[in-house]
Amino acid sequence: MAKKYILLCGGLGTRLWPYSRENYPKQFLSLTGNKSLLINTISRIIDKDAEIIIIASNLHEHVIRGQLSENNFTQKIQLICEPYGRNTAPAILLACKLLSKEDVAVVMPTDHWVDNVESFNNDINNAAKHSLEKDVVVTVGISPTRAATAYGYLSAEELSIENIYTQTKFVEKPDESRAKELISSNALWNSGMFIFPIQLMLNKFREYMPQMFKEFSSLNNDLKNIGEVYSKIESESIDYGIMEKISDIHCLKASFGWSDLGSWSEVFSKNSELSKELSTTIDGNDNLALDYSNFKKRVFFLGLENIRLVSTPDATIVFNKDQDQLVKKVFVQLKESEDELVNTTLSESRPWGTFEILRNENHFKLKKITVLPLQKLSYQSHKFREENWTIIKGNAVVVLNGKEISLKAGEHIFIPLGAKHRIMNLDNSKVLEFIEVQTGTYFGEDDIVRYEDIYNRT
Repeated sequence: MAKKYILLCGGLGTRLWPYSRENYPKQFLSLTGNKSLLINTISRIIDKDAEIIIIASNLHEHVIRGQLSENNFTQKIQLICEPYGRNTAPAILLACKLLSKEDVAVVMPTDHWVDNVESFNNDINNAAKHSLEKDVVVTVGISPTRAATAYGYLSAEELSIENIYTQTKFVEKPDESRAKELISSNALWNSGMFIFPIQLMLNKFREYMPQMFKEFSSLNNDLKNIGEVYSKIESESIDYGIMEKISDIHCLKASFGWSDLGSWSEVFSKNSELSKELSTTIDGNDNLALDYSNFKKRVFFLGLENIRLVSTPDATIVFNKDQDQLVKKVFVQLKESEDELVNTTLSESRPWGTFEILRNENHFKLKKITVLPLQKLSYQSHKFREENWTIIKGNAVVVLNGKEISLKAGEHIFIPLGAKHRIMNLDNSKVLEFIEVQTGTYFGEDDIVRYEDIYNRT
């Protein structure tokens, strides 16, 4: 039995603002350790020979490719970028069209937390075996710890073998009263993970979503017409479009701990030691802070109770621990006012690596830039700024007006206004880091004239 993993990498993580932004949402963030949720998701797949397809927005292509390269996950992983966000049903259908019809697919979001990798893989293997033998869809249910209203539920009955229920009914996100009823009837949380024979799922799309299936039938193997196909389909979730309509769906009761990290309360619960280290309360009780800057700032709460504080380099949010759902309202308000805090952060990814803005004044901008192994910036010039580069880690090859110059840590170079230039990291294993000081009259990222770029940017 060959398993194919379909990793869904969409979503904006609006409830985790200000750390999660539209250009860099939560699946790319390190919320529970040193690795991003995406990299953790890939890492927990023990089957090293498994074929993996990541379905993501084209807005995040360079972020994903950078993280895959940085973590040596470039082999056996296919990245497919959707031109428009259309929810989970089109993403899953797209992946199924590209995979062998004889295989079993495992669909997983990439922004969840799992506490036991061995139990997780055992459960997935059991579900895949059951799915193939019975020719059914198997969804993964989580034992609830509270009457949560942010999750869908699975009302499952008639337990068969290996913790798999043979009758399953999907329940939309309930109010608190209904959630309590569901828990009392042993309902499970819907984790958003599904296992199924690929041919079976294609048949379900043909039956229950015939228009979408028809549009995807015109998709070329090289995906060159994917934009045209996506422009003709509606946004739809796999739950509503397929799962709630089929009767032959079974449910595996997970034996591993799980969280979708869908709120700051969940994130705080998985970072209790760090938040306690950063937080000091005087004449108060139960106050915690998380700082997502390089400084890990200590926070002192005076005469306060039940407060949670989240800080990033450019924004801070403070809320009562029972009101973290209000965070999304902040995001909506910023979105309506077209505030740049919705989209960008002071640290951004590029195909070649990352940059972090350390200081931004009217007369200068200061950046720390990291170039991944064997990567290079575009050959470019600027109309409004000149630059000073100081190498702080690794070895660089700078091309300045056609001339190559080698620099090592501690050395620097001046890039005059209008000069054609690029920097390259020719090392195959070590990153290059340098400090860039911009001076001039304008420091926007759009002040770039490109003459050559290996990533085909204009």
